[in-house]
Amino acid sequence: MIWSTHSAASSGASARSSAAALGLAGALLLAGAPVLANAPLAAVAHGHDPAALPGYDPDGDPRERPQPGGEGLPRALEALGVFDLAIGLAAFYALPAPGEPGAPLDTLSPRELLAFAAGRVEFAREFKPAEGLGPHFNEPSCGSCHALPALGGVGSRPEHVIYVHEPADLPGETVGLRRQALGAAPPELAGPRRGRRRTPPLFGLGLLDALPDEAIAAHADPSDADGDGVAGALNRKGRGSVLRFARFGAKCHEWNLWRFIGGAMRDEMGLTNPAAAGAQADIDAVADLEVDAVTMRRIDAFVRGLAPLSQRAVRDRRDREVVAKGKAMFAAIGCVGCHREALGGVQGVYSDLLLHDLGAGLDAGLDDGPAKARFWRTPPLWGLRHRPRLLHDERATDPASAIGWHDGEAAKAKARFLALPEPERRSILAFLGSL
Repeated sequence: MIWSTHSAASSGASARSSAAALGLAGALLLAGAPVLANAPLAAVAHGHDPAALPGYDPDGDPRERPQPGGEGLPRALEALGVFDLAIGLAAFYALPAPGEPGAPLDTLSPRELLAFAAGRVEFAREFKPAEGLGPHFNEPSCGSCHALPALGGVGSRPEHVIYVHEPADLPGETVGLRRQALGAAPPELAGPRRGRRRTPPLFGLGLLDALPDEAIAAHADPSDADGDGVAGALNRKGRGSVLRFARFGAKCHEWNLWRFIGGAMRDEMGLTNPAAAGAQADIDAVADLEVDAVTMRRIDAFVRGLAPLSQRAVRDRRDREVVAKGKAMFAAIGCVGCHREALGGVQGVYSDLLLHDLGAGLDAGLDDGPAKARFWRTPPLWGLRHRPRLLHDERATDPASAIGWHDGEAAKAKARFLALPEPERRSILAFLGSL
């Protein structure tokens, strides 16, 4: 391990020392160190166009794709990529310090860390119309709408939301509505049913992508067999007979992080790419695909490697006691029926990644396939204190307001919260404010 997101002693100086060590390690690897011949990250180290590999499936999971062949130095150059090494080492100096928002996971190998740094550059890159941006889009870069509290977070301006609607030719489906058009392209017209979604933070999504389906399915109770009022539904997605439990998006519309990223680049920026599912052509003059597999691998490595935001450090003994009491009360009133602290070994997530009916107040009027209008995925609560507004459409200004909107399967927990004496309610809010 060369990078720790939890080390109190880490600093900018130690990061620079690690970068120097990585530079030496990179030089040794490029000299043909045999360990690279069997390196496990060839699928995300980006030096080889995967579309040229036999059996390549652009809709599949990048961790299951065939690997480049060759041995020794040719394999090293192919699997690591000289360009990635150069931009990765340069970008490494700009990485957030361990434990800060936007820092990488502390489990990344040297090569994964270089891929993360290279992907961070691509994530912040502003695409131009000549590179395929548009003709319909919202913003020119991933980082435009994922900036707070660091690259990979939520939008920094009110317009950094996702507008959605039900197209007339796709009843029962919800698709994005892009607000900018280039040149002579006509503006996109919304159907009669429309809404908005908050830009999701991306921290920790690689950990959630790696969860086995069984870890999510273990908590599903669609018929509420235990009678606690909390059901939790699964949304199966995939191709043919290969189905997984979807876990990404406000309506659990995507099962695979690779596809989730590709879909966002196509739907929010108008960039056709090998990761997005479905249609891969648009009406601009740039040949499709507009973003190649190499670039997509870099962006995937960055998003996949983002560490979840950690709970803030306690300030003093009194603060520790209040937060601990709030955590205990949060569990006691039943909030953990949906907001589970751990899921399949992933700690601090406070989610079950299931769909829940949250009542008429949160009925958005838009179905998204099997996820009906009142159903929403339980959002992870890690990093909650960094979000300026809450709920799917950002209607809530703080956790107390968000709790007030809960109903349906959350009605009992909300009623218990509102029935608590003021000090106990404040302790729960203090706990949530520490996440």
